[in-house]
Amino acid sequence: MDDDIIYSAPPSKSDEELEKGFVTAIIDQPKLLDELAKQLVTVNLAIPGVLCNGAEVYWRKMMLWRNLLA
Repeated sequence: MDDDIIYSAPPSKSDEELEKGFVTAIIDQPKLLDELAKQLVTVNLAIPGVLCNGAEVYWRKMMLWRNLLA
C-alpha cells in the first residue's frame, strides 16, 4: 500500500479559470457589502416616511368620516 505511486497532473485550464473567478469573487466582496449597506440605509430612511404617510392618510379618512357623520 505505501509503495503505490500516486500520479498527479497540473491543473486544467477550466480549474485555473474557476480559481480565478473564486478569487475575484472574494476580492469584490467588500464592494458588494458597500452596496448592501447603501440599500439598507435607504430602506431605513424610507420606512418612517411610508409609515407617516400611511398615518396621515388614515387621519384624513377618519376626519372625513367624522365630518360626514356629524
